[in-house]
Amino acid sequence: MNGEGRTPRKSLDDTLREAMHGAPDGFDYEALVAGTHERAGRIRRRRAVGTLAAAAVLVPGLIGGGVLVSTMIEDQAVQPLPAGPSEGAADGDAGDDPATGDASTATDDAAPTTQAPTTPPWQDGELPVPEGAEESDTDSGNAWEIPDPRPTGVAFLDDLGEPQEMSAYRRTSPVLGSMTCDRADIAEDAMESSGTAEWTYYPDDADYPAVTITVSGWEDGVGAMDGLRADELFCAWDLDDNDESVQAETSWPGRPGEEDYYLNEAYPGFGYMSDTSVSVSVVRTGDYLVAVRVQDADPGVAEDASTEIAEKTAENLAALDPEHGGTQR
Repeated sequence: MNGEGRTPRKSLDDTLREAMHGAPDGFDYEALVAGTHERAGRIRRRRAVGTLAAAAVLVPGLIGGGVLVSTMIEDQAVQPLPAGPSEGAADGDAGDDPATGDASTATDDAAPTTQAPTTPPWQDGELPVPEGAEESDTDSGNAWEIPDPRPTGVAFLDDLGEPQEMSAYRRTSPVLGSMTCDRADIAEDAMESSGTAEWTYYPDDADYPAVTITVSGWEDGVGAMDGLRADELFCAWDLDDNDESVQAETSWPGRPGEEDYYLNEAYPGFGYMSDTSVSVSVVRTGDYLVAVRVQDADPGVAEDASTEIAEKTAENLAALDPEHGGTQR
């Protein structure tokens, strides 16, 4: 930050350091992936419920005053990985009758139940992905797989086409582009997310209009929404050129007093994008926060787009992942 406005470009090292927020070096990704496949195999053999898909993830992208890091990710929605079955049985299938050795027809009361996903209400057809996106076995560090809940049929998104960037990484900012993870006053014990996925849209020949959809999962979704309002998360609301926070909650149209909906008052863009307005809308569904950041020359257009996309994305997420996203306050 300087007297002439925010610098529109950062080095790749600075960008990754800010977004990764000090990710640990010793995380055993290979063991996590192996354990995931082992648990999924046991579930398919012993409980014929639901379907599991594999997600691919890469380093997060970042947009804020024109700062962008290209990445690629999975090609479509995945379902959350259910907890593994009970390990209390002796060698052999847990359903074996100890008297006869035959498979028991009785229900295994110790086995966990998983809510089956339903059809998302705001998805129709294949979701657009960046050109050249490919699958990867790289693990994101997320505690569970986050499905792709982006809505279709939203005019503002349709006009932008496919996202330029897609990524998943646990320590990405929960409101990418409007929060920073390196402010000196962030508490060391501030609440951190369990996982994050994001999709960034902008025109091929311009920096705006632009949309960033950030989906973050938390151990306590209610606490995360409270922390976002109180500016007490591991990433804090950004400061504008006058060192004043961009955070300023305003009433969500048609939802006065509803605590699961947060609408930030539109604020001017930084630096060379000061002639634009930024609108941020956040919806909590279960233990997810869905944050949508829209930048446009018209503040009214930005607000309408951010609230519509956030509401529809949250409804899709609740249907795609009822285990983590299907409960309310």
